[in-house]
Amino acid sequence: MAIQKVNIQQAFYDVLIERDFDNFTALQLRDAVGATSHEKRKVIELRKLVYRTLNRLINKGLIVKDHACEGKKPVYLKTASFDTANWHILDHITNDTPQSISEGTTEWLNERLEQCESDFIACLSEFETYKDLCKQAPHLNAKLQDVRSKAREQSSRLLGEIRALKIAMSIS
Repeated sequence: MAIQKVNIQQAFYDVLIERDFDNFTALQLRDAVGATSHEKRKVIELRKLVYRTLNRLINKGLIVKDHACEGKKPVYLKTASFDTANWHILDHITNDTPQSISEGTTEWLNERLEQCESDFIACLSEFETYKDLCKQAPHLNAKLQDVRSKAREQSSRLLGEIRALKIAMSIS
């Protein structure tokens, strides 16, 4: 079996590898990580992080969940793959959300913004054209009312999308 590269937060590395934590419950791991971590977190956040980490390690085959006794909490055991894994230690516990948007994402947001702005201008022009047609040919007013309303709704949606894209770009 090939050696896996596994990302792991520093606090989990300290507990699972440095302290050789094995045959443990999720609660024991949560308490050990909470005591080791320099970042103070709420118990609920830490519990969620522990379960996400445990599930990730189970999916990679590095630990197994043992349901030995009914009514008791499951126990987690390291597998042989755990010892051969290539651990990549992250600096701190994260919420699994990127801290900055990559250059490719910024470029994609810019392209999408330009397209939305172009579509918005076309929609406004279409709406104005329908409005002018209704003034010049009042007998078409009833027939054009529906498409004119759709053009106005589309321009409103595009304006909302433009605002959302600008906000996304401003936080990057």
